[in-house]
Amino acid sequence: MARPISQIERKIPTAAEKGAESLQQVLQSISESSDAIVQFLDILKEAKNSGALDILQGILKNRQSVGKVGLEFVQVAGIPVMAKNGILAAQFLSKVDPLLVERLFKSIHHGMEQSTESKGKRTSMWQLATSLRDPEINALITGALEFMRGMSKEFTKKNEEIKNEMNDTPSHDRYLKEAPE
Repeated sequence: MARPISQIERKIPTAAEKGAESLQQVLQSISESSDAIVQFLDILKEAKNSGALDILQGILKNRQSVGKVGLEFVQVAGIPVMAKNGILAAQFLSKVDPLLVERLFKSIHHGMEQSTESKGKRTSMWQLATSLRDPEINALITGALEFMRGMSKEFTKKNEEIKNEMNDTPSHDRYLKEAPE
């Protein structure tokens, strides 16, 4: 019969054994990805030859002064204002119905084509007055007047009202209801 186990001996590796095992793992990883390492070393050599590493080293050594210069550039160039205007433009475009935008661009294109065809023609006051009876021209003038009324409502708002509206989230419920299922 076998003897009972009364004491368990643990094998605790020494520092030298741990180092040898770590070195073995590193060497195995290097041998598995030797192509990538050679390619990386080639890139590193080219960066050194072109002076890019020296530039990077200089930037890292002087990171505080480079950071100050970068922030001053951002302020002087007006980037915060530009970024805010870009965000506002994106918000505006997200609120506009794409069908209206397409219709507007097509009408602008058609109007430009027609205006180049009538180059050099003169319109008398009588023709101008009678053209108001034309349903297409009347619709355009009515639309332009409604557009100006809508713009004037926004122009007459106080700055505080506009700031409050800017903080509200846009509602896309109207477009979600129209979306096909």
